[in-house]
Amino acid sequence: MDVFISWSGTRSFAMAEFLRSWIQVVLQATKPWFSDEIQRGATWGTEISKSLERSPVGILCITPENKEQPWLLYEAGALAKGSDKNRVIPLLLDMDKADLAPPLGHFNAALCNDVGIKEVITTLNACLVEPLPLSVVEASLAAHMPTFRHEMDKIKEMAKPARTTKVRPDSDKIDQLLAMMQSIMGRVDSIEKSQIVAASDFMKRLEKESMRNRLIGLTKTNRSDHGIAGMTSEEYIFQMQNFLKDKKESDSKG
Repeated sequence: MDVFISWSGTRSFAMAEFLRSWIQVVLQATKPWFSDEIQRGATWGTEISKSLERSPVGILCITPENKEQPWLLYEAGALAKGSDKNRVIPLLLDMDKADLAPPLGHFNAALCNDVGIKEVITTLNACLVEPLPLSVVEASLAAHMPTFRHEMDKIKEMAKPARTTKVRPDSDKIDQLLAMMQSIMGRVDSIEKSQIVAASDFMKRLEKESMRNRLIGLTKTNRSDHGIAGMTSEEYIFQMQNFLKDKKESDSKG
């Protein structure tokens, strides 16, 4: 049975390289494969596609530094969509299952320890056309587990690639700063305009109030002189406004 092993990155590659030979020793009916086996001159993408198509089981060698790599996602998807019986097993090194986000987190992952690798081997055995008795599988695991522990410890101690932070170009920072300044200036201009309009309205109200007060003052002293002593102040103002309006229209016609 073909077993596709997916990898990405230095430590993931070391995992895949070790598991290729170790799994076949533990379960001799399996044929693990990973991309290092592609012959020189062969079409890389074609060979991987062929292996994905013929493999009912895939193991993803996942580490903290590659858990979001697009290539792993692609190979996982290609393995999963082949058949409902296909199995995709993320094998996690230096990670907990909770650290694996979807879509890979939707698969039933295994930790890279004694319990996890036993689950992987048991799953592989169940997928064989003629599965071995569980006692035989456990005996084989017990015999080869020390090698697995030793190699995984070595891989864990390998230099972990530093996580690089993408540095934004200065041009992007300048563009953002200019946009912020334009936004601030626009707000200042809007505030200034609103303040000018408010001040203008306030002055107009003051002028009207002042004129009203002057007219009221006139009414108190002069209403008897104009024969309108019985009018209230508001009635007198109304009459004065009409008089001024008529006079303005008469002057414009003349």
